[in-house]
Amino acid sequence: MTELEQILSTGEGRRALDRYFAGLIRALDFAALETELAMLLEEHPSAFAPLCRASMRESVEIVGWERVHADILAMDRKGSRCTALGIDLTGHWEGEGPGFEVSLYDDGSFAFSTASRAALLEASEGHATPWQGCFVEIETSLECRGLALLDGAIRAYPGRHAVPSQALPRDYAGFVIALWWLYLRVHQGVADALAHHGLPRAMPVLVDEHDFGPQVGGVLLCEHVADSAERSARILDARTVENRLAYDRLTEQLIMEVREKRAVVRNWSFWGNRTQRRNAIELLEASDKLMFQDVVSTRGQLSVWLLSDREFEMLLDRYREHRRPGSSGEQHPDPGEERTQLHLMFLQHALQFGGRAVQREFLAHRGRAA
Repeated sequence: MTELEQILSTGEGRRALDRYFAGLIRALDFAALETELAMLLEEHPSAFAPLCRASMRESVEIVGWERVHADILAMDRKGSRCTALGIDLTGHWEGEGPGFEVSLYDDGSFAFSTASRAALLEASEGHATPWQGCFVEIETSLECRGLALLDGAIRAYPGRHAVPSQALPRDYAGFVIALWWLYLRVHQGVADALAHHGLPRAMPVLVDEHDFGPQVGGVLLCEHVADSAERSARILDARTVENRLAYDRLTEQLIMEVREKRAVVRNWSFWGNRTQRRNAIELLEASDKLMFQDVVSTRGQLSVWLLSDREFEMLLDRYREHRRPGSSGEQHPDPGEERTQLHLMFLQHALQFGGRAVQREFLAHRGRAA
C-alpha cells in the first residue's frame, strides 16, 4: 500500500488530503497542485492516468460567456444588480460534461461589492456559506470543452462513493487524483476565460461544486470589464422571441391535449367500463378547471365534453386570448408531437377501457391534426 493509499484508507485522511488540495486552488497556486498531481500519477498508474495527461490546460475551453453577460444584463433590467457570479461544477448534469450551474448574486446575502478576496475566502470555507441558496438567478449558460472523457470516467467510476473504512476499491487512488486534476483544469479554465472574455463589471467569481465531490471554495476576482451591452441586448431580444414562441407552442399543446381528452370522453362506448369512464370524466373535468379557471367564471365543474363544438372552439379562443392578449385570429404555431406525461397516462387508460370508437376517433383525430 502506497502512502497515498494509506491516507485514503481513513475518512480523516481523505478529508485532510482534500483540504490540502483545495487550499492550493484557493491560493491560486495551480502550478504547485499540478506538480503534486503529476507526481502522484506516476506513482499510481491506472485507467485515469492517460485521461489526465491528455487533459492539458490549453485544451480546455469554457464557452458561453456571451450568455452569461446577457444573464447579468437581464438581472439588471429586473432591478437587481449582479455583484457576484457563482460557477459550480454540478453533479446533476446529464449531458456530456462537465456541467456547470451559474448563479447570479446581489448584495442581499453578502456584501460582495465591497468584500476583499480574503473576506470572501474566509466566508467560503466550510459547507454553509452566507450566500448558500441565496442566488437571484441560476442558469446553465456555460459549457466546458476538452474534459468530457475525464469527466465521464470520473462519473462512471463504481467506487466513487466508497466508504474509507472499507477496503479501497481498485484504482481508488487514481480516481482521487483524476478528480482533483479535473478540479484543477476547471479552475484554470474559468480563470483563463475571465481574463479573455471579462464580465460586464468587475466582480468576484466563486468557483466550487454542487453534489459533485469535495468542496473547494475558490475565489477569483474578475477585473476585466467587457463592453458587451449591445451584444447582450441583442441576445435578450432574441430570447424574448424564442420564449414567446415556446410559450405559444405550449398553449397549443395544452389545447391539443384538451381536444384529445374531450374526443375520448365523447366517444366512449356505451357498453364500455362505466367506472373507468367516470374516472376519465373526473380527470378531464379536474384538468379543465385548472386550465380554464381564469378564463371563465363557473361554479362547480367545467364540463367541456358537454359543450357543443362551437361553444368549445369559442372557449379555446378565449383561452388563447387570456394566454396572449390580441392573439385571436392569428396563425397559431404547430404544437408538435410532445404530450405531458399525465396526458399520455390518460390516453393509455382511455384506449384500454374506452372501446373501439375511442380508438378509431383518437386515430382519426391524430390524422386530422397531422
